[in-house]
Amino acid sequence: MVVIRSDKKIFIRSFGEEWTDKLKTYSRIIGFSYEDNQEEIKLEFNPDRPDIYSTLSLIHSIRTYFGSPSKRGEMSVAKRRINNLKPRCRPYIIALEVNLGKTNSRVAKDSLEYFDRISENVGKKRKLFASGIHDLNKVIGDLTYGEISVEEEFETFDDKRSTIFDLINEHPKGREYGSLVSDSLKDGKICALKDSNRIISIPPLFNSKSSRVENDTLSVLVDITASTKEGLILGARLGAGYFTKLGLNVQFLNSECSEEILSSLKSDMYQMDSEVIKEISGVSASIPKIATYLKKMGYGIDKKNIKVPLERIDVMGYEDIVEDFIKAYGINQIEPRELTSNFTGKLDELNMFTSKVRQVAIDYGFLEIINFVLRKEEGDDKLEILNAKSEEFSKLRKNLIGGILEFFQRNRQYGFPQKVFEVGEVFIEGTQDRTLAVSICGRHSNYSDIKGYLDGIIQAFGISNIQVHEGNMGEFVYGRHGIVEIEGDNVGFIGEISPEIIQKYSFNFPVTYFEISLTKLYEKLKKKHIR
Repeated sequence: MVVIRSDKKIFIRSFGEEWTDKLKTYSRIIGFSYEDNQEEIKLEFNPDRPDIYSTLSLIHSIRTYFGSPSKRGEMSVAKRRINNLKPRCRPYIIALEVNLGKTNSRVAKDSLEYFDRISENVGKKRKLFASGIHDLNKVIGDLTYGEISVEEEFETFDDKRSTIFDLINEHPKGREYGSLVSDSLKDGKICALKDSNRIISIPPLFNSKSSRVENDTLSVLVDITASTKEGLILGARLGAGYFTKLGLNVQFLNSECSEEILSSLKSDMYQMDSEVIKEISGVSASIPKIATYLKKMGYGIDKKNIKVPLERIDVMGYEDIVEDFIKAYGINQIEPRELTSNFTGKLDELNMFTSKVRQVAIDYGFLEIINFVLRKEEGDDKLEILNAKSEEFSKLRKNLIGGILEFFQRNRQYGFPQKVFEVGEVFIEGTQDRTLAVSICGRHSNYSDIKGYLDGIIQAFGISNIQVHEGNMGEFVYGRHGIVEIEGDNVGFIGEISPEIIQKYSFNFPVTYFEISLTKLYEKLKKKHIR
């Protein structure tokens, strides 16, 4: 999830006393949650809508939905140049300059937070692309992007001065993202962006104090660097889309690729077709009515053509446009239709068995939770999604531990103990499996209790030959963890989660856990019944 913490006064200034009703209505339509914490509003977004990753862009979208759209800004090529010497580690760069005008103080702060979020999430922790923001009036002359020695001195945006090499090893940003430039460091070189007088950025790590954005900044320069041209275009689309959505004009610094990038940032166009919309959604609507609802969702309308907003990278086809039409129209207003089929269906046997397992867990007093199959997980042994839109949903989980620990973290304010279970799909060495995870978090949670629940659930299906052998999974306390075997076959694992793992999730109570393969358990039951 992407979390934004906003000053409540901004929403009150924008919408007056109606701010609560408008935020609540729009959150239900788009699908995000928020908490009103006195002077602060905490917003949690799914990663699929980076176009509203900032307070101002969200407010603009709410205004548009309620009938107060503003004119979009325009894009062009600036007189200022950027010379790209194509450094090896991140050879692609584009830069844009924006005059913030009367909105300068609000947009300056908002843009810093926005570009950090898209670099972290859509940019996959700055690996795909990264951005830096500078006070344009502090930037002197044309820019040059190339390589410099890591022994050069540099002062970061937060007043830390040292050699670049030392900053990479000592500064928090250097330690977090230094691996992205490790190859170039072997030769003692690193990427750097210079104006005619000094270094203003070390992408993708640090911005310089000399060009730091302040509250009184009137115009900004944004540099976007990437390891691939595709990443560069994606970052440029989100960056230019952010500013033009707010009604600000964007100028791309003149370079060998500025015209190419600018031409690639044309909004996708689709022809409005009421029959197609009716076929997909079941709603019979006229062209003017369709246009009205799509305008509420931020789409441009030119006669019968639909113009997708530049920053809406989540819109990849006509079905996504229809989905937005349905959201604006009101999904509750759509009458359900009976599905027709020439075939007679039946319940899947594994699903029926899974339902019985769920009921046993519920009877033992456990609460069922459901997490996403795609996660943001560390380790090279996870199956990774190619070109994932977000780092948050980029890898297929190989067990259910992470999701359950995150549940305890999110719900720690409700007190402990908490007893939960999850049934879900996991992927181990390229093979899909359905597993059951059961966990207890609380002061007195211990191995004996969780082992009793393991025995009880499995024995409920007539299987008694359950053995636990010593295991060595790093997530568990050594000596309090084992591999679960039934009739000599490995079907799962059990144990107490390591305190080092638990501390990462901001709570301190012991967690006991087991996870078993329902696929393997069901296969054993089938064989038993056949015999």
